[in-house]
Amino acid sequence: MVEAQVARQPIFDRELRIYGFELLFRQNPFENYFDFPDADEAVERLVHDSLHVFGLDRLSPGRWAFVNLTERPLLDGLARKLPKDRVVIEILESVRPRPEVIAACKALKEEGYVIALDDFVFDASLEEFVRLADIVKVDFLDERSDPQEEARRLGGRGITLLAEKVETAGAFRRALDWGYDLFQGNFFAPPEILVLRSGQIRRELP
Repeated sequence: MVEAQVARQPIFDRELRIYGFELLFRQNPFENYFDFPDADEAVERLVHDSLHVFGLDRLSPGRWAFVNLTERPLLDGLARKLPKDRVVIEILESVRPRPEVIAACKALKEEGYVIALDDFVFDASLEEFVRLADIVKVDFLDERSDPQEEARRLGGRGITLLAEKVETAGAFRRALDWGYDLFQGNFFAPPEILVLRSGQIRRELP
């Protein structure tokens, strides 16, 4: 019997050492994509299963675990259930910089949490988010963004740049040249689904 499933995708540094794993919600252990109608519930279930069913030591042993948060769980304080010395809080691109959201992010930052911005596309309205960010993730397949320009714009601000959806060796070389320090994508490894059955973790094919 399947008890739970979580997908994870490794994140690498410039020397191709594993820096961490992004943890991803999966409804079905045989469908390696997100297909669930309630993103808030998906976040809550992912956090619960990561902490209390699998355990972070099994999902991301000795490395950072990147966990996405939507707005409602962020405002409800769900992040504080996650250990700040093990987890990077990813603010999803759907979260808008409303005053209460910025206040919640500032509080987490002051408490020592690492903050990442997911699927970043420059917009002046996001400046307050950028000031709080430790890591900014830029999607190399998103036609709305220019990864080289994003690197130029954010350079010198003490922000670690993460190139995501890196699908080819050429994209990896360009990301290195443009100053990205972390890398994620199918060129390195697709997400793998970890399934817990009868207390044992098994890996499903991507």
